[in-house]
Formats: sequence, structure tokens, C-alpha cells
Amino acid sequence: MIARHILLFVLLIVLPSLYVDYRYFRKGLLKPLWRWLWWLPNLAMLAMTAVVASLPDFIPRNRMWIDLYLLLLGVWVIPVAVFSLCSFLGWGHNLYHKTRQQWGERIGAVLAVTALAAFVYGFTWGFSRVEVKHLDLSFDQLPSSLDGCRIVHVSDLHVGTYAGWRRPVLERAVDSICAQHPDFVFFTGDLQNTRPEEVLAVQDLLRRIPNVYSVLGNHDHGEYIDGSPEEKQAVEKRMVDIQRQLGWRLLVNEAKLAAPSLLVAGTDNDGLPPFPSLADYGRALQDWQDSATFCIMLQHDPSAWRRHILPEKPVPLTLSGHTHGGQVSLFGLRPTQLQYAEDYGLYEQNGCYLHVSGGVGGLVPFRLGLPGEITVITLHSKKNTSPSET
Repeated sequence: MIARHILLFVLLIVLPSLYVDYRYFRKGLLKPLWRWLWWLPNLAMLAMTAVVASLPDFIPRNRMWIDLYLLLLGVWVIPVAVFSLCSFLGWGHNLYHKTRQQWGERIGAVLAVTALAAFVYGFTWGFSRVEVKHLDLSFDQLPSSLDGCRIVHVSDLHVGTYAGWRRPVLERAVDSICAQHPDFVFFTGDLQNTRPEEVLAVQDLLRRIPNVYSVLGNHDHGEYIDGSPEEKQAVEKRMVDIQRQLGWRLLVNEAKLAAPSLLVAGTDNDGLPPFPSLADYGRALQDWQDSATFCIMLQHDPSAWRRHILPEKPVPLTLSGHTHGGQVSLFGLRPTQLQYAEDYGLYEQNGCYLHVSGGVGGLVPFRLGLPGEITVITLHSKKNTSPSET
């Protein structure tokens, strides 16, 4: 993760540090001793960036390295960057207007402290929250035998993030799923971060989830390890084997009858580059011929809904994940809205619905304004029932 964006991380550390050094130390506004103390954590961050970026795999096998790096990034680098930007803007304003106001430093200090507090909250309590949401959906073509059927949609567990002190969060999530007493649980991908060993460490918890149908996400493939094509393929095969050993019905471009009138189709990850695109909708839906059978599509990447599912195979209900809702939502604004037309929540077009889960976990253990979620979807055949979410 760090290696792929190392230039961005280096600039985020170096540019604010140089600005503060020039603006406050070289002009003699602060004592020389403070200058040496100032550069110590910045040089340490640069060294740690080099170390973490040099480690194999997308993230280090030892989770401690990435957690420590993210912690230092949040409590030091980002607040300094926020202060430096505000100070720079205020300095430029003073030069242009020939004034000596200090609003840049004052606003910068307030925003830096706010950023620090937001990070501490999101890294601890924010990431520990898991909410249960309820959604009622009505379909004209829903068989009467499925009226009132309760399904749980859960996505993006990223169980490797729950090593150590975060394990109780995953335990609460599993307890919440089981407490809903659903007819079916649909999991829409990204069970691991990088390696199947993460799943084995929590398999006792995952086995408790009843009647699970699942698909693979981009992280469930071997693209996030440093290895040969054969090693990456072995990682994917092991992930498939482990999910099936858990008792989960993993669907890889195939469909299964979950009930006499309910077909659950699951396609492999269908993302835009750099994410893998391995879905085969024709194969997955080749048995969906009977109009009396209601079909639910599981596809990890929600962008596939407009690209392939709606124009080619318009199933009544598609369930996706992948985006995590950006894991940050401020005043209804999410970073994933810049990339995805359907990034979070419920969408409808021509009687077909897409539900994009915000997921439970994440590779980066941080959530602000958008906690982990488990969605209980109740299916109705009443034509006058409108979608509602709480």
C-alpha cells in the first residue's frame, strides 16, 4: 500500500516540514534547539516510510507495522500538513495585502487539533462501531412464497484487520448477524486483506454465521502478495477452499437455488483497472429461465451494475460492497462519490435495485461518520410497498 503511493507519502511528510522550517525556524521565530526537535519525528517518518514500502506484499504480514505507521501519520503528519496549508495561505494573504494578521496560524492550529481528534476517534471508537440497518423492498415479480423473506447483506469483513485487540469488534459483528435470525446471509466479497491465514485465525467466529452465500472480492485474489503468478493463484485457490470449508456456499460465476423459488447468482470480481475483471454473467445466469424464480445477484464491485448487469442481465436485486462508503462521511459527502456513481446505499432503475453495503471492516482501520454496517433486507411482494431505510 505504501510502496504503490510512496511519492505521495514522501511529499506529504517533506513539503509541510520544509515550509515550517523556512517559515518559523530559519527566520529566527523559534529557538534553534526546537529546530532539531522538529526534524526528528519527520526524519523518523521518512525512514519508516522507506522501511514499510520495502516490505513484501501490499501490506506487511505483521499488522503492527502498518498500524504504527498509520498512527504516526494521523497524529503527526496530517495535523502538521493541515496547519502548514492554513499558515501558507494566511502568509500569502498577508504578503499580498501587506498586513500582519495571524489568522492563518490560528485557523491552522484549530484545524490541526480537529484533525488529530477526528483521527483518534476514527481509529478507535469510529472503527469499532457496527450498526444494524433495516431495509424493506417490494417487487412485482416476487413469488408469494418469498414474501417476508429476511436476508442479511454483509460485505468487506477484511478479517486480517481484526487481529489482536480489535477481535471483539468482529465478535460483535458476528453476534449482530446471528441475532437477526435471517433466512439467508449474503456476503459480497473481501473476506481477507491479503492472505488466507487471516481467515483461519478467526474461522471459529465465521463458522457461526448461518446459511451464507458468498462471492470473491478483489482482495480475495492473490494480487496483493509479492510472489510469482503460481503463488498468487495458490492464494486464490486456498481462499476458495477455506470459504467452502467454513460451510459457506461460495459462488464463482455460478448460481444455486437457495429456495424453490429463489436463485442466488454470484459472479467473480468485476472491477475496472487496477481491479480484476473476471465475471461471467452468461455462465452465472444460464439457469435463470423460469419467470417464477426470483434472482438475486452477488457482485463485489458496484460499478458492474451499470456496466454489465443492467444492460445484459437485469436481475431484480443486486448486492455489492467494495467501496466501504469511503469509510468517511461528512455532511453526506463521501470520497467514493468522486469515483462511483453508485457508491453507497440503495439505488433503483426500471424496477431493478442495487444495494451497496458500507461494509464492516477495512484494510485501513478508520471510520468517521460511516460506521461498519450489517443490513437486514426484508422482501415483499406487495406492489404498494415503497423502499424505506432506517
